[in-house]
Amino acid sequence: MKTQSYWFICSALFLSCISVAQPSLVKKASAKKIELTKTDLTISPDVNIKNATIYGIGLDMSIRTVYALVNRSSKYIRMEIDPINERHFYLMDNTEADTVKVPLAYLQWGNFDSSLIEIDIYPDMKKYLVKNTQDLLSDSIDNPNSEVVKRFLGNRAFEKVTLNVASIGLKTERYFYSKPRLMIEKQTNNDKTKYILIIYDLE
Repeated sequence: MKTQSYWFICSALFLSCISVAQPSLVKKASAKKIELTKTDLTISPDVNIKNATIYGIGLDMSIRTVYALVNRSSKYIRMEIDPINERHFYLMDNTEADTVKVPLAYLQWGNFDSSLIEIDIYPDMKKYLVKNTQDLLSDSIDNPNSEVVKRFLGNRAFEKVTLNVASIGLKTERYFYSKPRLMIEKQTNNDKTKYILIIYDLE
């Protein structure tokens, strides 16, 4: 009888240990990154822009990590600090002559942490993007009949005007999409318009 009680207690303890330990063995799978210089972002309507990268650079990375990635691709890109904010950097095209400055993207780190919180992809990056992803940096997003709107973007969840100075023809709007989860900024300066794809955690 004592032997049976002993094994019963041991079995109960063993099962309780498994039930406690098991959750720690199951790790949440990290979201697959989408490298925009190799993959067409528009292939899936369920994509979340926060998982996108350019030259391996993605959200939540430290400045040191990004510098290391840029150094590996120094033939193509380089980083230049924003003189207005020391935690913001321009990602420059290194294939151009030294006298020509072509910003491909703008990288922003927060003031009190070391994680990359936003990547603004500029129009000059378009030539390095894959297929229909290029249309996200064009006026195709304003055309409801364009392929990128009909097959990928769909209707905007909402729009927000972040700057409007009518006297000088300056206006900035941000368009938010729920499926896919992404944000595009439209900057208008009189008769000139440019579109910026923003990698940001919208959740």
